[in-house]
Amino acid sequence: MKKSFPFSTKIFCFLAIFCFYFQGAQALNWSENQTMKVDSSGNIVAVWQSYDQINEVYVIQSSYYDTTSATWSSVSTISDTTINSFSPVVASNSAGDVVVTWVTDNSNGTTAIWASVRPVNGSFSSPAALSDINDIAIIQACKVSVNNSGNIIVSWLAFIDFTYTAVVRAVQGTITGSWSAPVTVSN
Repeated sequence: MKKSFPFSTKIFCFLAIFCFYFQGAQALNWSENQTMKVDSSGNIVAVWQSYDQINEVYVIQSSYYDTTSATWSSVSTISDTTINSFSPVVASNSAGDVVVTWVTDNSNGTTAIWASVRPVNGSFSSPAALSDINDIAIIQACKVSVNNSGNIIVSWLAFIDFTYTAVVRAVQGTITGSWSAPVTVSN
């Protein structure tokens, strides 16, 4: 009996092969932490973390599958190539607007949440730091949402001011790339 795999499994397998195929062309050692979102038209944004041998840092990269042309875009690096970037989290709305967050290592020993936005049919914005420089941001607890109007909420768990006081922080943003200052939403 022939086994049939769900569409999401097929896309994930394709994404894994896609990432590893491009690693040689991009002078990367490996790709990991792949994630993707599909909009209501079937377009796909794929995001992953790769090691950049040239700059000797981990970077966040992306590619976009357009159902109209049935092609993948060129791979683009959306994070800063001068600091380590890990663990991308992606959200999209039905229109195809996309927001990607990730964590970076700060020079003072903390970690920070960064983001880039991609309006439908656009390209990713320059990376923006979302968290406070003195927070230790925990990406595993990062949540991202974008509604159909392009309004974004990002929340994460943080240890504040070099203490073991854990709080939930959040920012509001728009698909145009503007962000509020982080606020504490828990006590």
